[in-house]
Order: sequence, then structure tokens, then C-alpha cells
Amino acid sequence: MAHLIETLFAEAQPTLEQDNHTSQLSLRQQTQELLDHLASRNPYFRLWIDYKGRAGGEFNERAWDAYLRRQLNEDYVDSLDFAKAMVELERLSSGFMTRIFRCLASSLNALGSFICCVSRKE
Repeated sequence: MAHLIETLFAEAQPTLEQDNHTSQLSLRQQTQELLDHLASRNPYFRLWIDYKGRAGGEFNERAWDAYLRRQLNEDYVDSLDFAKAMVELERLSSGFMTRIFRCLASSLNALGSFICCVSRKE
């Protein structure tokens, strides 16, 4: 059984590494890729990223509101609340990526320990 597990794990490893370049990226890089993707797909999120870049990463609710009002003309005033929510979207996305990364690392450690334990028994 242990030999089978080791063989399957060894066979799957190159596939996993070749499958996706994100396996080589740090948590920060993966999170940045997610945020870049959101900014490319969501014009309101792009506004948040642009504002944050201009503000040096600092969040000021009044300045953010003023920036949105300047950027969104009268036709988009109804979208103001949605655009304001992009701050939370970034926070949630970053937190989600952190939790996924920690769970994955923990799972891989547990799998490695299991394989070692099974190998020793045989």
C-alpha cells in the first residue's frame, strides 16, 4: 500500500508542477494576480486599484467617495454604492487567498507525513 501511495504521488508531482505556473508563485504574487484579473474584468474594481495607487495605498473614505464622483459621471451615480464596495472585495479576496494557501500548505504537510508514516511501517 505504501509503495502504491508513493508511486501515485511521484507520478502526479510533475503533472501538478507543469499544470499551473502558480505553484511557483508566492502567496503575495498569487493574490496580486487575482487582483489584476479582477481589475481587468471589473471597471469598478479598476477604479479602486487606480485610486489606491494614486493614494499611495492609503484608504480615506471621503477621498475615495470624491474620486468616484469625479470618475463616474451623472449616468453612473446609481452604481456609486457598488463601486464603493470594491474596497471590501479586495479585502475579502486577499483574505480568501491567504486561507486557501494555509489550508493547502497544511494539507500537503499532512500528506507528506502520512506517506512517511506508511513507508516506515513497510
